[in-house]
Amino acid sequence: MTDPHTVKICPIVLRDDGDGPTLLAYFHPHLGNQLLRAALTTDQQARALVLSLVQEQAGLKPSGAPVDWGQSKGIIRGEAWHFFALPVAGAANSWDGEAEDGEPITFFFQKLDEYLDEEDWPPAYIKAIAHVRNRVSRLDQSSRDRLMPPADTVLAETILTMATERGLEKSLCPSEVARAMAGSDEKEWRKLMKPIRAEAVRLASNGQITITRKGKPVDPGDFKGIYRITLPKP
Repeated sequence: MTDPHTVKICPIVLRDDGDGPTLLAYFHPHLGNQLLRAALTTDQQARALVLSLVQEQAGLKPSGAPVDWGQSKGIIRGEAWHFFALPVAGAANSWDGEAEDGEPITFFFQKLDEYLDEEDWPPAYIKAIAHVRNRVSRLDQSSRDRLMPPADTVLAETILTMATERGLEKSLCPSEVARAMAGSDEKEWRKLMKPIRAEAVRLASNGQITITRKGKPVDPGDFKGIYRITLPKP
């Protein structure tokens, strides 16, 4: 007998923020907080759809292969949510993107152990996150280390290392950081530009770098357009 459930693919991108695991989510201006997910069609492969959602919609570069966490039919009646955990190193705290309907969205990392309010989260996603929380609680340490890279480690270290190598008198273009991490393929390195910007803002807010425009320092929380990165002046 054919299973009547529609299969929804749900990528799980985890990160360790130092005080517990967090999960990639995004805010949609009309739908509230959401998780990445998409219906699996008959001509698609599940793992390929996972990679497409994470790379093309979220703009992240996976650091490992998707790990199949199986299905749950208890999220929405008539749907089977198929979860895949995917390690991603160097993700920023938050960054902007665009939903499939063209609306602007903001990606962020949600703490797994935090209470979720139905005013912010549709009930289906609250159930899905509870399912993920239970799955994460059963991971051994080796799996946790592989699937939950420390927050911003790779991205921040790359920015700081390259800025230090450039020295106090010269500045660094964020596209140089992107190419150093993703290679010369423009389609790949451009995916990192928004996460790099978000991480540069965080580092500048902490006083670790300075963001400049036309050679002058700017407020990291209030600037637009092309920018460069340099070390703080003594």
